Amino acid sequence: MLSQDSHARLRRVFLRFSLMVITVVLISPIFCHAGEKESEGRPRIGLVLAGGGAKGMAHIGVIEVLEELRIPIDYVAGTSMGAIVGGLYATGMSSEELKEAILGMNWRDVFKDKSARLDQPFYRKLEDHFYMVDLKLGLRKGKITLPTGIIQGQKINLVIKEMTLPAVFTGNFDELPIPFRAVATDIENGEAVILGSGELSKAILASMSIPGAFPPVQWGNRLLIDGGLALNLPIRVAREMGADIVIVSSLSSTLKKKEEIQTVLDVSGQTSDFLIFRNVEEQLETVKPADVVIMTDVSGIGTADFAMGEDALSIGKEAAWKAAQDLRSLSLSEEDYGIFLDSRKAIPPGPPVIDFVRVDSDSRISDEVLAARISQQPGKPLDVERLNRDLNAIYGLGYFGLVEYSLIREEEKTGLVVNARSKSWGPTYLKFGLNLEGDLQGQNAFNLGFRITRTEINSLAAEWRTDFQVGETMLLHSEFRQPLEKTLRTFLVPNLELFLDNLEVYDDTGEQIAEYKLGYLGAGIDGGYAFADWGEFRLGVRWGKGDTKRNFGLATFPEERFDIGQYFARLSLDRLDNARFPTRGSIATVGNVISSESLGADYSYNRFFFQGSTFGTLGKETFGLNLKLGDIHTGVAPVNDSYFLGGFLNLSGYEKQELIGQALGFGKVLYYHQLNKKTGGIINIPLYLGASLEAGNVWSDRGEADISDLILAGSLFLGADTPVGPLYLAYGRADTGRDSFYFYLGKTF
Repeated sequence: MLSQDSHARLRRVFLRFSLMVITVVLISPIFCHAGEKESEGRPRIGLVLAGGGAKGMAHIGVIEVLEELRIPIDYVAGTSMGAIVGGLYATGMSSEELKEAILGMNWRDVFKDKSARLDQPFYRKLEDHFYMVDLKLGLRKGKITLPTGIIQGQKINLVIKEMTLPAVFTGNFDELPIPFRAVATDIENGEAVILGSGELSKAILASMSIPGAFPPVQWGNRLLIDGGLALNLPIRVAREMGADIVIVSSLSSTLKKKEEIQTVLDVSGQTSDFLIFRNVEEQLETVKPADVVIMTDVSGIGTADFAMGEDALSIGKEAAWKAAQDLRSLSLSEEDYGIFLDSRKAIPPGPPVIDFVRVDSDSRISDEVLAARISQQPGKPLDVERLNRDLNAIYGLGYFGLVEYSLIREEEKTGLVVNARSKSWGPTYLKFGLNLEGDLQGQNAFNLGFRITRTEINSLAAEWRTDFQVGETMLLHSEFRQPLEKTLRTFLVPNLELFLDNLEVYDDTGEQIAEYKLGYLGAGIDGGYAFADWGEFRLGVRWGKGDTKRNFGLATFPEERFDIGQYFARLSLDRLDNARFPTRGSIATVGNVISSESLGADYSYNRFFFQGSTFGTLGKETFGLNLKLGDIHTGVAPVNDSYFLGGFLNLSGYEKQELIGQALGFGKVLYYHQLNKKTGGIINIPLYLGASLEAGNVWSDRGEADISDLILAGSLFLGADTPVGPLYLAYGRADTGRDSFYFYLGKTF
């Protein structure tokens, strides 16, 4: 047993130990939060940024005022656009840097997935020659399938990644210069999902993934969409992070009146606004007396009005200054504010050095095909600008829904992983198009076209494309394109075609005197080499049967059936920035067809052709030059292979294909001016006012061609670049007195 002295000593040791434990418990929070609450014990401040699309650019103005007032921000929580602004602010960006990054972004362009036309492979540019609508539907087991979002996010994904690149290895958002949370919504149950770790750019994209516009973002085993539907004003999130006081940047707007709801977009927008309004009101009810709410009225700015970013920023700044009296109570002295800024965790500047490059693809296309298009070299710093061009070029191949990258660390090495994901609604696609032509003389033509393309057939990206057209011109064209090596430049294209068209025949006064049916059925095989993204050289041979049959009228051409056997060579280039209304670049094709009895042809002749256009812009005005030359030499070609002139922009004032001959000479000068300015909205239909000056003719033989025979013509037109194709209303007149009004839907240049 212990003595009385031993008991006393034991009690003293126990008491000392207890006092030590109590002291540690009481003072440990002080040390734990010393970096957060400062030595003077100031309250921790959280900044809450609401969602609202383009309206959310007002947050930059609010942050600018907070910086001027020297208010320390310890936490940031944001939703949708609030997540973009807040996430970038959390990486250490100042308000000036936010302004440059977000307001300087070409929002209209980043909401377009399609790669710049100049960067697309040449065989994709060839698709523009057919009047297809850009919408590409999927086909599976005879059923049409759709993507999960109108926009796949290819460009905006890369833009956000580039902006957040300094924080790429910061997996825990608490380790950012300012701890950050993004809010998204679980599409399965509608719950708010608070994102505080992972890849920062992906968290921002998940928070702003508007349903229907963007596909849901895969986050673990969850699919996430725009956080505004569940928690558009994440006040509780900032409190849960540790904020004693919250500064709330809320975006005030009003619901539409019933008379303002006119379209399906208005209905869907009003429905989502109901959900957002409800959860915003619930969060505002939790505001405490010490909190500061900055209510910015952005009713005059639409969700997609990104061109009004400067206006939104100014409105946000003005709203913040109205709350300046309450905000000043949270200000620090210049010295303390400088200490606070210096205490933030710094992110290492500059791009990392890449030690290895890897491709991760779920496509049947070989990884080597994709790797051949990545120019980043191991041992060199990451070249983000060049990498983005490479990834957009891979996306431009047309096989992937998203092509992005991630940076990883393995065994103390930094790796670049290119992630390419096949389209969820592929690999077989359906496109359609509409072509309409009409004039006041009663000549009208209507064509409806369909294109079915089966892609990713093998590791070298073979694809099978079939075009159908019904209407005035009947067409069936099917071809199988097989690249022969990993660059995809060398190729073989076996093909077959059925073609039926009506040819109206006119006398010298413009009166129709006959109509013929021209037909062709044939097959062939082409081979060639593509020169990167600007052109190709192609050789080919084809066999078939032609048919010329008179439907009614005078016997102008022989009615006959004949065998076809041809060799051809063709060189093409295409550097136009836009296939519909180009502003710069050139396009040209030159070639020769040899119809030979050695291949079984009934007609022997050589057919030369050249067609080229070049465009340039002077100020706001666009000018174009076009030249067409053709000649049948060493023989006579059937009417099916003759040259034609007439119609809108092809000797305007004449009927389509009114002039027929064995030799052709034609040139024109185009001018057009865009009437409406490009906006920052996602949808924009450019309108153009234009004119043309044209000169040309056809002759029965090249030897008869004379410059004095040239017919002069011109046109005035109003054009619109609509979602279903270029639309024109035009008047054309020739110096022979021929004139016509035109309505035209389809490609003309």
